[in-house]
Amino acid sequence: MSFPYLNAAKAVLSRIRKPMHYVTITRLARRLYQLESNANNPEIIMSSTLSREAAHPRSVIRKVRPGVYEILSSVSADVQVCKYKCLGTRVHALTDRLRCTNELLVLRRAFYVLRQCLSAAGPEGRLKLGDGITEVEFNLLDPRTVRKRRDEFPSVGNGDGHTFVLDQALNQAGEDLRTNLDLDSIEEVVDLAVTVAEIASNLHSDGFVIATGRVKSVMVRIAPQQ
Repeated sequence: MSFPYLNAAKAVLSRIRKPMHYVTITRLARRLYQLESNANNPEIIMSSTLSREAAHPRSVIRKVRPGVYEILSSVSADVQVCKYKCLGTRVHALTDRLRCTNELLVLRRAFYVLRQCLSAAGPEGRLKLGDGITEVEFNLLDPRTVRKRRDEFPSVGNGDGHTFVLDQALNQAGEDLRTNLDLDSIEEVVDLAVTVAEIASNLHSDGFVIATGRVKSVMVRIAPQQ
């Protein structure tokens, strides 16, 4: 799994939390985040990428001086996700279904469910979700099959997108999941986690789901029992 330039730069700047020259950013990105590059001069590509990004008025990347960039301190530990395939709307809709008080708590529970499902799925990634009456089986390592299963359940309206922010702990958990699942971005991790939570919440009104895999079975509580 390799990082595109902009994502790798954001990851480096968020981790180091101080202004850095694009050459140093490139070096750390290659060492820490497997920067995707077959180019002879990745530093030049990084320089042009950061220059374009910093020119955007709403970018979190700021140019400090020629060749030196930083990520805004207020968001250095966060990743903002908005309107990704109506993802914000889906998270908002789950607040009531999972009996959560806010969207961040929905995401925490969704990530928890996804981690538990991964631990139960085994090396082949096959997973069965069910409540004893209804069961859904899919390959967790192929997110497309998960989304296909989601389409079998009642969907939420598209509506206007909601914006939410991942805090530092959730962002780190998402990065770990992203690596394990070989996904391209944190948005895809959130999408997959929310999709599994949507399926699970449809399977059992009390917010419980049993995940059965090759290695073991686990019971995941995704909402408090009433």
